[in-house]
Amino acid sequence: MTDVAVDERANDEVAAKSTGIAKAQRNALRKLMERMTLRADHPRLPEATDDVVSRTLRDFVVTEEKFGGGRYIATLSVRFNPEDVREVLRGSGVPFAEIQSRPNLMLPVYQSAGSTLLWDEPNPWFDAWLRRDLPTGLVPLTLPLRDLSDISEITAEQALAGDEGRLRSIAEKYKGFGVVVALAKHRVDPAGKLPSLEVAMTTYLPGEAARVTTRGFQAREGTDLDGLFDLTADELVIELEEAWKRDNLERAGSQQQIRVLVPVSRLSDWLDVKRKMSSVPSVKGMNVARLSVREAEVDLTFLGEPEQLRRALALKDLDMTYAEDKSAWVVRPRSAE
Repeated sequence: MTDVAVDERANDEVAAKSTGIAKAQRNALRKLMERMTLRADHPRLPEATDDVVSRTLRDFVVTEEKFGGGRYIATLSVRFNPEDVREVLRGSGVPFAEIQSRPNLMLPVYQSAGSTLLWDEPNPWFDAWLRRDLPTGLVPLTLPLRDLSDISEITAEQALAGDEGRLRSIAEKYKGFGVVVALAKHRVDPAGKLPSLEVAMTTYLPGEAARVTTRGFQAREGTDLDGLFDLTADELVIELEEAWKRDNLERAGSQQQIRVLVPVSRLSDWLDVKRKMSSVPSVKGMNVARLSVREAEVDLTFLGEPEQLRRALALKDLDMTYAEDKSAWVVRPRSAE
C-alpha cells in the first residue's frame, strides 16, 4: 500500500513515530483486506492487530517525514506477504479476490435536452471523471485523451450500440483490457427542482457477454449537478469493483483440477503459454501429461471455478474455450486464429 499517512502526537517525537508507524501499518493492512473483499463482508474481517501485522508484514519505507513538538507526520509505503494475508483471510472464513484486472477504458456518454455527447464539449459527465483520481485497485480505469483522433475511432452512438469493432479499436489504442460505456441521462424533478441522473453502465470484457447495470441517483438539497456527477462516478467505481470481486472470489475448499489442451506449432509457443499459465495466482500446480509436436495436455490445479480460471487466463492474453468435438478445454494465445 502506498501513500499511507501518519500524523501522531506523543510526549516526544520518538514515541510519536513508534506509535504512528504501528497505527499506519494496521490501517494499511485493514485497507488491503477491504480492497480484496466484498463490502458486505467487511464487518467480518479479522482485526488488524499488531500481532496480525507482524505475521503478514514484509517491509515498509518512509517516503516523507517531519518531526516537531511531539508530533510526527509521515507518508509510508507498506508491503505485506501475499500468502500470509491469504492465510489470515482464509482463517477468518471471509472469501476474497486478489486477481487484478488490466486497465479498462471508461467512455462517459451524456444525454441531456435531446443531445448525446461523448467527445463534444461541454460534457459535464466526462468532466466529472477527469476531476477524480482514477481507481488503481482491482479494477483500474483509464480515460481517453478526448483528442481529434478519438472522434474517428468511435462515436457516442456507436459506443451506446456496442459496436464491437469500434470498441475493440479504441480499447487497443489505449491498451485497455475492456471498455466500460457509462451512459448518464440528466433529469430534473419538476416538484423539487433537484437534478437526478439515470445511469446505464455496460461493461465489455474479452470473451464475455456485455454486462449492464442501471441505477438512479438523486441530488440532495444543497448539491449541484457537478456534485451529483462526482457522487455518481464514485458509486460506479464501487459497483465495478464489487462486481469484479464477486466474479473472482476465492472460497474455502474451491481447489480443483482440470485437463487442458494447448495447441502448439513451436517449442517457443508452448513455453510462452506455460509461463503465462503458471503466472496466474489461482493456478497452484501444472503437470504436463503429454507433449507432442502439435499439442500439450496439461493437468491444471487451480482455485475457483473454470469460469474464474478462464477470466484469469484472459488477463494473460490466453483464450480458454470448451471444444465440444474434443470434450476438453483448450487454451491458446488470443492472437492465434
